[in-house]
Amino acid sequence: MAPTRDGLLVVKNNDIKPKRRRWLRRLSLTVGVATLISLGVAWMIFQHKPDWYHPAHVDDLTLETAQHSFTTFVDDTSHKMVKGTPFDIVLNQQQINIWLAAMPALFPQARKELPDWLSESAVSVSSDMLRVGVRYDKNGWRAILNAGVQLSVSQDGASIMLALREAHGGSIPIPHSTLKKILSGMIDHQNDKKSSILSQTQSVDEVFTGLNIDNNFLWPNGRRPYRIESMSFHDGKIKLRIDPQRR
Repeated sequence: MAPTRDGLLVVKNNDIKPKRRRWLRRLSLTVGVATLISLGVAWMIFQHKPDWYHPAHVDDLTLETAQHSFTTFVDDTSHKMVKGTPFDIVLNQQQINIWLAAMPALFPQARKELPDWLSESAVSVSSDMLRVGVRYDKNGWRAILNAGVQLSVSQDGASIMLALREAHGGSIPIPHSTLKKILSGMIDHQNDKKSSILSQTQSVDEVFTGLNIDNNFLWPNGRRPYRIESMSFHDGKIKLRIDPQRR
């Protein structure tokens, strides 16, 4: 037994230090393992692909079909524009995703609208918002960036309101500051493209608070002006009411 003083047990420092060292080693090991597990889980969540994200992949046959359907859509819409009376356009997300995958062949200059580090675009249409996903690959970081966007026509019909409601990298919410950097890079990439929606953005903050887009557009075939009278999103479909305008 250790010596006593005034009836109290005296514990020598030599008895405490080994126990303290063992406790510190165990604590350090536990913290290290927990950190590695947390980082591993975070990385897997960051790499996670949302259930709704299904970009189309086109082969030669699918590409031919996409070219035919896109040409038919353009010709039909052009004909209705010439008639000058309001009409509806209904697009389903499957067709949109096929066109997005085939876009380099259908509309080669469209690929320049996105930086090289974004690819494999896909959309999902729900009743409350339009979800957009894209593969991000830059500086060794890879993830599926996905965002929820709300679109609506203003009450006076003069503008289209676009607002970013949510954004994730995989399943992890993207911090506001990081998202601003990504959007700033996209805006800078398109600052000389006056026809681009992002080129109308004066500040990145507008994308979060609500970006007002002038509701006056030009249909490429014939340069015919039109406005979007109404829009709705439901069950994987986008419905637009188009109102052709006089030149």
